[in-house]
Amino acid sequence: MEFHELYRPLTAAPFRDSTVYREILPLPVLRPWVRCFWEFHGGNGLSTLVTPDTCMDVIFVFGERPGTLFCGIDDTTVWAVAGPGGRQTEQFAIRFYPWAAALFAEDTLRDAKNLRCEAGAYFPKLQEELAGKLSAVRTLEQRAAVAECWLLAHLDAQSLNGDVLQAAWEIVESRGGLRMGDLSRSLHISMRQLERLFREHMGVSPKKLSGLIRYQSLWREVLFDRDFNIHDAVLRYGYTDQAHLLNDFRKYHLLSLSNARAFAYGNMSHFYKTRP
Repeated sequence: MEFHELYRPLTAAPFRDSTVYREILPLPVLRPWVRCFWEFHGGNGLSTLVTPDTCMDVIFVFGERPGTLFCGIDDTTVWAVAGPGGRQTEQFAIRFYPWAAALFAEDTLRDAKNLRCEAGAYFPKLQEELAGKLSAVRTLEQRAAVAECWLLAHLDAQSLNGDVLQAAWEIVESRGGLRMGDLSRSLHISMRQLERLFREHMGVSPKKLSGLIRYQSLWREVLFDRDFNIHDAVLRYGYTDQAHLLNDFRKYHLLSLSNARAFAYGNMSHFYKTRP
């Protein structure tokens, strides 16, 4: 089973699909590495809830103030305002899984947690070779096709550290429930070495990534499991009690479970609202 079949992180509004925000999946060969391509058209102070999805985004901004942005893994939630001051914003982005951005970066991602910077600081070749080509086309599908060609030409999965990839797999497979000591013993490397490798390749510690994946796995279950039972989830995800689960979720999402679910479904597209 591939990573993307086992783990598909969600945003706070995963059903949103409109003229403002839209996302599409990459080609199958890229799906273990790229969560999606997305576009945003908006402004005039439009706000959205940005929750930790464990991914890293390389964003291209078009229009009067073109540029690029790299967003590392977040462990906090914010209300983001697009187009402050009435400015309209047009963006296209590549959303990488946490273990994948290092494949295309030209520097370590040691300081990438909660980072916002020009994409060229970590991805100079990607920025230089894609910015012009992406601005020459207009639709999400066209821009995704351009990005896919570049990513495929530069994809070398063998260059990714095997211990990092195996550790990420074991964390994902356990839905964030694996003890770090057990992970270290499974890989036959010290915890200190594992910490160093994770910070260089993802910008976060194994423990931090594990906590974020546990939150994301719980969030998916809350949204899609009609028989979701919080008491069962406490045991399944290794929480000490119900209060621990609820407080941990709110720490990452800002909203309570019920309010988070209401927010997600309140942002559903017409397609999802009309489905049986």
